[in-house]
Amino acid sequence: MLANLHMHWQAYKVFNVNLKLKHTFIAIFGLALLISTLFVSGKVNNAEELKSVKFGAPLKFIGQDLSQSGIFWFPDYPKPKISREMNFNWFSLKNFLASFLVFFISLEIIIYTLEWADFKIRQLIFKNKN
Repeated sequence: MLANLHMHWQAYKVFNVNLKLKHTFIAIFGLALLISTLFVSGKVNNAEELKSVKFGAPLKFIGQDLSQSGIFWFPDYPKPKISREMNFNWFSLKNFLASFLVFFISLEIIIYTLEWADFKIRQLIFKNKN
């Protein structure tokens, strides 16, 4: 019993990070991942679909009019045009928040699993030393 308590204390020392700070870093990293999904190409099958090409993952949350982009073959996978005037013709806050939550919860689960595995490995090592 005392050994388990000692092992728990050591694991707690390793992960002695302010939880608010930890969740803030996870949220910032999740937001960065979400923004990086904007650079994944959207599929366009015809000229009509160029008027509203949607970007984002796992749910599409931004749409742009790329009909003046000079694409003449289909299907095509255009990338969003980034400029000072962000000319989006469609934005879904609901899809943006849902996508953010997917990334945030996934990262939380991954980090929790890694922390749990580290604790179990340290517990096994501590048992083997005694």
